[in-house]
Amino acid sequence: MELLLNGMWEYAVGEGDSEDAAFPRWEGTIRIPSNWVQEGLEKIHGPVWFRRVFRIDRLNPDQRYFLQFKGVDYFHEVFLNGKKVGEHEGYFQCHEFDVTDVLREGENELVSKVISPREEPGTVWPDRKRLIKGVFSHHDARPGGCFPETGQDQTTGGIWNDVRLYSTPPVKLERCKITPHLRERDAVVTVETRFAAFREEAVTVRFRIEPDNFSSDSVYERVITRHMPPGVHTLYTAITIDEPKLWWTWDQGDPSLYRLVVSHEVDGQETKEVFRFGLREVRQDGDGKVFLNSREIFLRGTNYIPTQWLSRWTEKDFARDLKMMREAHINAIRVHAHVTREEFYRACDEQGFFVWQDFALQWSYEESDEFVESAVSQIKDMVNQLYNHASILLWCCHNEPSSNEKYLDPLLAHAVREEDGKRIVKESSGYAEHVYPGWYVGEMRDFVTLPGAPFVTEFGAQALPSHETMKSMMAEKDLWPPNWDVWAYHNFQYDQMFHVAGVELGHRLEDFIENSQQYQAELLKFAIEHYRRHKGKITGLFQFMFVDCWPGITWSVVDVHRRPKKGYGAMRLAYAPLLVSMERERTRVLPGFALFKRMVAVNDYPREFSDVSVEVRLEDEAGRTVMERRSDRTWDIGPNGVTVLIDTGLKPEWKVPEDLPPGEYIVVASLVQGECVLTSNRESITVCPPPKKRKEDFRVH
Repeated sequence: MELLLNGMWEYAVGEGDSEDAAFPRWEGTIRIPSNWVQEGLEKIHGPVWFRRVFRIDRLNPDQRYFLQFKGVDYFHEVFLNGKKVGEHEGYFQCHEFDVTDVLREGENELVSKVISPREEPGTVWPDRKRLIKGVFSHHDARPGGCFPETGQDQTTGGIWNDVRLYSTPPVKLERCKITPHLRERDAVVTVETRFAAFREEAVTVRFRIEPDNFSSDSVYERVITRHMPPGVHTLYTAITIDEPKLWWTWDQGDPSLYRLVVSHEVDGQETKEVFRFGLREVRQDGDGKVFLNSREIFLRGTNYIPTQWLSRWTEKDFARDLKMMREAHINAIRVHAHVTREEFYRACDEQGFFVWQDFALQWSYEESDEFVESAVSQIKDMVNQLYNHASILLWCCHNEPSSNEKYLDPLLAHAVREEDGKRIVKESSGYAEHVYPGWYVGEMRDFVTLPGAPFVTEFGAQALPSHETMKSMMAEKDLWPPNWDVWAYHNFQYDQMFHVAGVELGHRLEDFIENSQQYQAELLKFAIEHYRRHKGKITGLFQFMFVDCWPGITWSVVDVHRRPKKGYGAMRLAYAPLLVSMERERTRVLPGFALFKRMVAVNDYPREFSDVSVEVRLEDEAGRTVMERRSDRTWDIGPNGVTVLIDTGLKPEWKVPEDLPPGEYIVVASLVQGECVLTSNRESITVCPPPKKRKEDFRVH
């Protein structure tokens, strides 16, 4: 039996006497699931009470009944028919309560009390936070930024995911953890299952492994029989798979998936559950290099916060974002300082994206014993909830800790390793690998020193979204001339934009949008290509960040309405798995000067490209070709490496034509195999007027 309890619930705001289950007067109805701020309950942090009445026509005395909540933010108490059945802390965990002894035939009243507190600014917030919500409670890209007075606006509180009532036989499968172990010609899959027995039973458990997203006749089965007295029982089994199909990221191969069917029979009733998994192993060596199935892989990544309010996000929304990421040649996604919906991880498994999974800690927290206990418990929940996803590459315990790295973070890393001994574990992702030349410090050309090497996990610059998006974000009177206070609420950083990046404001909003987007695009392209030309010293990149989680002005390359900025196109060029990159000493040149200093091919694919020639052309502002040349020789571009194609030295052969008129041009470089263009790249160049040759050409003013 299963009953989905989503729909319209009654709600009330304010305190009630939970001990006597005396609830406030119900004020109206609200949609569940939802984050309550998006249902009109603004500036409310709780308690908010929710009520739903439902009917059960018949209860089976041989069944156990469970009430499941897939996501509630943040403190949660549950009452059924006037009796408290449990409580929970956290926002991302699926949690449930045994209601067998409280549920009744006929009408049942379910009440939930939810509090998503506002932490006291100055004393608790921001440096001694207690809520484990990551970017949903403290971040510079959320509503109100990270300012003390506004940084907790527009709470994410609510019952934001499905609610259901379901029944099971008196032996219930509670957890299944699937771990692949690769060998030379086969793979061993170890399966840890945990059963809860509510009465004494002899249980036969069947394990069946079969292909999920590929065709094969191979099926593998094991059967185990156990006597189970009341209590919790853990079973371990191992199944060998011959000639296994491995899981790869999309640029390395096929993301092959298997499914494990676990079935057990009690009183003639068979229960089946299906789990999907991939056969793959990951590791990172001391130089920061990442290996997938013993093959070194370069991570072309981004940081991702898809939305501020998870209740409204759907499978289609994730599919749209992942399509845009694939088109930008991204193969790794960092879920930045939060845990997102199950649909995302399932899609990454299917489409072959690596996932860097952060725990929901952002900046500073208190270190009381109570907080440590909660954090350790919740990080274990995260690992176990996501454990079977093939896409998970690594667990990171904390983003940018400023006071917790010596005590809290090592404890969290130890807790993660207790639950998962196969994946990469990082205690934290800190400022040493979050580098912002051209935004917080210095200028974009400082990327030539390879800051953050070898594993760069944040870099970028802000850019305004499109004019249409800007108009939807704020009132016309605040839009232009800019009301800088309103813009700051929407995450705009005035000092960095004007005093570090040096972006020109211009005379119109359209000018400012164009200038900021052009700057972001140039910075991202310069940084990514320079890092990738030094592949080996650099093992992975995670640009910050992909999309806006609300109507903000941030480092994103795609705005909240999924309209790409110029930075998206720049990243798409620079992240091409097969990249032809021109290293230049200057962008303003005279006729006869070198078009580039060096040209290299960066190949992240596991295969070679042979007999490749170079083609270069110059286009004017109208897109007309004014010069075109193809190399006299060809190259073999090896797998997973960098190949120097052209090094001009002191006598460059690839030059700006002597008779080319001054103006703005585009240099288009392509790698060509026969008549097939494998990849192309573009760089802008300004051709300046040559010096005057005759005395009478000079004028004295």
